[in-house]
Amino acid sequence: MPSFIYNGNIIEYSLTRNAKKNVNFRIKGDGTVCISAPKRISNKELQNMIKDKAEWIITNQNNIMQKQHNSIDKKITSGSYMILNGNKYIIRIISGKENSVYFHEKLLTIQIKEKYIFNQDYINRFFEKWIRETIYYLCNQLIDRYLIKLNKYHLKKPELSIRNMTSRWGSCIPANNKIIISKNLIYPPFKCLEYVVLHELSHLIEPNHSQKFYNIIAEIMPDWKERKKVLNEF
Repeated sequence: MPSFIYNGNIIEYSLTRNAKKNVNFRIKGDGTVCISAPKRISNKELQNMIKDKAEWIITNQNNIMQKQHNSIDKKITSGSYMILNGNKYIIRIISGKENSVYFHEKLLTIQIKEKYIFNQDYINRFFEKWIRETIYYLCNQLIDRYLIKLNKYHLKKPELSIRNMTSRWGSCIPANNKIIISKNLIYPPFKCLEYVVLHELSHLIEPNHSQKFYNIIAEIMPDWKERKKVLNEF
């Protein structure tokens, strides 16, 4: 699938050539960008048009991703539900000496210091911090694992950043040796996080979405297409 890099964001799109006069941009319900263009439009002209539409594309992808996330109940209150690692949990909030999070079967228990047990903002901030720290730890472990498997490319360990990304699951800035991962990857199955981390690391070797890029991923993760499908449907 062809792609275009805009402000560090990789915009993938499908392209259809036809005999119509105008170039049309459409974003499907899963966030996929579809472009139809006349055969007379050169690739360079098309790239300039995509650049002009990049902000519009990213904004609409953000809206689609946000809508998908909002369909999941993420209220941090006792009795509400949350999906973590692809599994649905009932939230239970209890008081204790220290803040902590632990799981038992289908129950997600959030322990909050007694003096803050009725402070909803405090609870939200603590759980947000827990999500970011958990994703950072998992990503850091995965990066170390994949760097060993990709040792023939002599990669330097990249800077890792966790952000509240709503238009995409991850991003890579090869020039700065940096990868960015969405904290929202706490929600899909763990195999999706594995795929995204490897995907972004592979961009440090091959910055576009060429066949060589996907060959690098396939070396380490032969089932990457299945993982990507799960992620796209989440």
